[in-house]
Amino acid sequence: MCVADRPKMEIIRWVNEAVVRANLPLVSGGLDTQRCIYYTVIPGQTGCIECWREQVRRNDPASDELLDRKRELQIGGDNAAFVPLVTVTTGLLLGELVRLVTGVAPPVAAGRLIQVRFSDYETTEAERWERLPDCPVCSTPGPRLAGVGELAGVGEAAAVRTD
Repeated sequence: MCVADRPKMEIIRWVNEAVVRANLPLVSGGLDTQRCIYYTVIPGQTGCIECWREQVRRNDPASDELLDRKRELQIGGDNAAFVPLVTVTTGLLLGELVRLVTGVAPPVAAGRLIQVRFSDYETTEAERWERLPDCPVCSTPGPRLAGVGELAGVGEAAAVRTD
């Protein structure tokens, strides 16, 4: 799970490369003043963050140009947040993580950006992306460490680590 947000445009790329290399799923998201968002990447099943960005480049040149410009100018997002809405966002992220770790239900946001608008709490799919066969990050699978259904017990294993 990634909840870090600085440096804004780079951190998720670094995390994406690490989770794909480790063959572990990623749950991430955040919020601004208008909505909260969350998404899930499952290596070998969904497209990764680089697949998502490449599809934006190909299909939405205006958004791609805006992202490039924000990166050049090092412009972050609006940091204003209302604490109860932070709690809602946290609940959505943790709910997605519980689905992945326990296998109790399939993840809601696999390969999709789900948003909850704060104006009316409407929940919708804002974006969707596919796995690209030529992706420089995920087209070559990493070592097999754990499948999504095999993640039960990961928390206990991490809690007893001594290294």
